[in-house]
Amino acid sequence: MLPSLGAFVPEMGKKPRDGDALTPTALADALFTSVQQRVLGLLFGQGARRVLERMLERSFGPLTNKCGLALEAADVHDLNACFERLATAGSAEEVLDPILSKLLD
Repeated sequence: MLPSLGAFVPEMGKKPRDGDALTPTALADALFTSVQQRVLGLLFGQGARRVLERMLERSFGPLTNKCGLALEAADVHDLNACFERLATAGSAEEVLDPILSKLLD
């Protein structure tokens, strides 16, 4: 006979905190752990776009609507190229110029 080593049985769902009612859970809570959710958010979220937007605002002030549209239209490759141009650019439009020209075509 094998010795009883015990078993870890996870409790499903969320427990209410002291005095709190049970908080509603999202489907993602049922499918992924909180760490997995954060990793998925980094991989498939818009983190790079938000970081570039903040860097542009710090360097050049508030962004124009045109720059905002360019950031929304940018893909991952465009964003990487923008990060490279950021160090030498004199304006936000200069950083986003290739994306802006693609939008105008």
